Amino acid sequence: MEARRTLWVDVTTLVGWRGQPTGIARALGQIVRHWIADEQLPIRLCRYDAVHRSYYAVDSSQLLATLAPASHSTEPCLEGVWSAASWTLCPNELRDAVWHAGQSLKSLGRISRSVWNKTLGSAQRTMTRLRRPLPGLQFCPGDVLFLGGASWKDSPRPEMIQQLRSGGVQIVSVIYDITPLRCPHLCAPDLSRAMANWLPGVLTTSDLVVTISQHSRLDLEQYGQQHALAMPPIQLIRLGDEPGVDDGENAPQELVSRAPGPFVLYVSTLGLNKNHSLLFHVWRRLLDQHGSGIPTLVLVGGHGWRADQLKRELHSDLSLSRHVRHLSHTTDRQLRWLYRRCLFTVYPSHYEGWGLPVAESLVAGKYCICSNAASLPEVGGTLVDYHDPLDGWTAFRLIERSLLEPNWLASREERIRQQYVTTTWLTCAQQAFQILNQAFAITTPSNDSRKAA
Repeated sequence: MEARRTLWVDVTTLVGWRGQPTGIARALGQIVRHWIADEQLPIRLCRYDAVHRSYYAVDSSQLLATLAPASHSTEPCLEGVWSAASWTLCPNELRDAVWHAGQSLKSLGRISRSVWNKTLGSAQRTMTRLRRPLPGLQFCPGDVLFLGGASWKDSPRPEMIQQLRSGGVQIVSVIYDITPLRCPHLCAPDLSRAMANWLPGVLTTSDLVVTISQHSRLDLEQYGQQHALAMPPIQLIRLGDEPGVDDGENAPQELVSRAPGPFVLYVSTLGLNKNHSLLFHVWRRLLDQHGSGIPTLVLVGGHGWRADQLKRELHSDLSLSRHVRHLSHTTDRQLRWLYRRCLFTVYPSHYEGWGLPVAESLVAGKYCICSNAASLPEVGGTLVDYHDPLDGWTAFRLIERSLLEPNWLASREERIRQQYVTTTWLTCAQQAFQILNQAFAITTPSNDSRKAA
C-alpha cells in the first residue's frame, strides 16, 4: 500500500507572534486554522530553527491558542525576529534581560544597526550554549512542504531547500508580492536587499508557487523572464475577507475622548509605501476650501518604514493635525466599531499584492476610494472609485464629492450590499488545498472516498 503523503506547513512566521496577526501572518493563520480543523487532511505543522538549521514539529493546538485576537497592529516583536526555539527555551532571566536591554537601547537611539545586530548574535550564541540539542524533523520522500509565511526571513536558505527536494520533498512557496523590488524607494533598504537575495533562489527551488492576485503573478512572470529563470508553475488563490466572529464592538477611547465627529477611515500600516502624504495634501485642500467643519481622517495601523517622517509632516501643520487621528493599536472590536461608523474608507497605497482593507470595507458595506495601483482594481472591481496614487487632484475630487453630494454615499453603499460577494477563509483554504492536491496527489482516491463516506 502506498504511504500517505504529509503536507507540512512551515509556521515559523506565526511562532512567537504577539497580538492580532496581520498581513501575511493573518493569511497564513487563517489557512492553517481551517486545514487543521479538517481531521481528514494529512496536515502537520513545523517551524525552522536558523540556529541549528533544522525543522521541528509544532503542536497545532498550542499554536492556535497563541493566535487568539488581541490588537490590530503591525508592531514587530522580538520573538518573531529570533529563532523561536532559542527564544522560548532560554532561561527566563536571560530572556527578560535581553528584551528590556534591547528595548531601552533602541528607544534611546544610542546604538547603530551593526551594534544591535551584534547584540542579537551574541544573545543567540549564548542561548545556543544553554539549550539542549533537539533532534531535527525528518521529512519522508513524497512529503510536501508549504512555505506560506514571510519566507525571505523565516525559511531555510535555497541550499537547504534544494537538499530537501533531492530527498523527494515537494516545495510549495507562497509569494504574496514583490513590492520591495518593484518600489524599492518606498521600502526599507534592508527589506529590498533581502528580497532581492531571496527571490531567485525560491523561484528555482520551488515545485509550485502560489500567489494572491493576477498582478502579483504577472510581476513574478516578468521577473523570471528578466532574470532568465526556469520558473515553476504559478497558481492563484483569493484571500478571504469575511469578518471575524461578531462578539460586539468597543469605541476606541483615544478617539472618542477627542469627540472627532464624522470621520473617514484608512486602515493601513503607517509608512511611505501606503501614501499617507497624499491624504495629508487632500485634507489641507479640504480645510482651505470648506473650513474646519470637514470630517476627521482616522488612520489605523502600526508603524512601518519612515513612519516618524510622516508623523513629523503631520504634526508640523497644526491645523491639519487637529483633523487627523492615528490609532496604532486597535482591537477587533474597536476596528469593527470604526468600520461601522465611518463615512467611507480610503486606500491610496502606491503598491499592493492584494489590498485586504479594501475588501474589508466592502464587506462592512462601506464605499471606498482607493488608488488604481497594482492589484487593487482586482479587489474592488466596479464597486469602488479609483485614482492614480500620484494624482492628488482626482483623489480630492472623489473625496469632496462623497462628502458634499447628497445621497451619493447611500447609493454606493446600496450597490455594495447588493453586489459584493464575501470570500470566506474556509473557501480560501479549500482552494489552496485543492491546488496542492491536484499538483501532488496529497490525498489518494481511496482517502477521498473514505472522507466522502
